[in-house]
Amino acid sequence: MIHKGKIPDGLFVLHTCDNPPCTNPNHLFLGTNKDNMQDMIKKGRKKIVIKIKLTEQDIRTIRKLIHFGVNQYKIAEKFNVNQGTISRIKLFKSPYNHYGLLWILSYYFYYLLQLKTGQFYYL
Repeated sequence: MIHKGKIPDGLFVLHTCDNPPCTNPNHLFLGTNKDNMQDMIKKGRKKIVIKIKLTEQDIRTIRKLIHFGVNQYKIAEKFNVNQGTISRIKLFKSPYNHYGLLWILSYYFYYLLQLKTGQFYYL
């Protein structure tokens, strides 16, 4: 087993070369979750894609179906999204709840800011 030392609480082992088969202990370093997120962005490992599949009419229909007690999994299947998307629409925690490109772009930049700072909050 390759060993470089004890990992202090609150720190993670990060990898300089990002080559999964690499086992060189000199390519390892300690960092916080924030360090890891910033390293991920700097090295281009995180691709942020926002896919808009639902229209405003779809959202209104989904809300009606939720109101009438239709199962979230059935709604998700009907609209070709996952159940989590339906749940976020129900809880008003989805970019779909705020129509328009401006909101979607704001959501995207907010997400980028969270990645950069390493602090994550739910909208």
